Amino acid sequence: MNTGFGGSHCSDLLYFIQELVLDYEPDRVFIYEGDNDIFAKKKPKKVIETFTSVLEILEKERPDLDIVLISTKPSIARWHYRGRYKRLNKRLRKLVEEKPKVSYVDVWDVMLNGRKLNRTLFIEDGLHMNSTGYDIWYGVLKPLVVATQ
Repeated sequence: MNTGFGGSHCSDLLYFIQELVLDYEPDRVFIYEGDNDIFAKKKPKKVIETFTSVLEILEKERPDLDIVLISTKPSIARWHYRGRYKRLNKRLRKLVEEKPKVSYVDVWDVMLNGRKLNRTLFIEDGLHMNSTGYDIWYGVLKPLVVATQ
């Protein structure tokens, strides 16, 4: 079930956590946030603080919940922010190390050709992925989705 919405920030997830996650009583939740936060010039440290609050609520309300944090993705439109995105992803990976019920999935590296962005993965706006981009995500996330069934 997808309860995400376009343009969201991690602070939106924090604010709507009951309606977006907890009301559904899931066994596992996949979270993709941070992309719009960085674009809005929020510092990675601030975004991590919000992620920490989200995780604290989820862990308190649903201690058995498996949580998967998905790294931010690279994109043509936001490539000039790649340093900030990479710093956020590094902090997300570190945050997960401290939490046994939380895992991290890297979609950044699989969307690159070496150190360059694979530009063929995006629609015309240079931000949103095309079917090839989503196929890559599917390959990375499928083992985690199947593990819950």
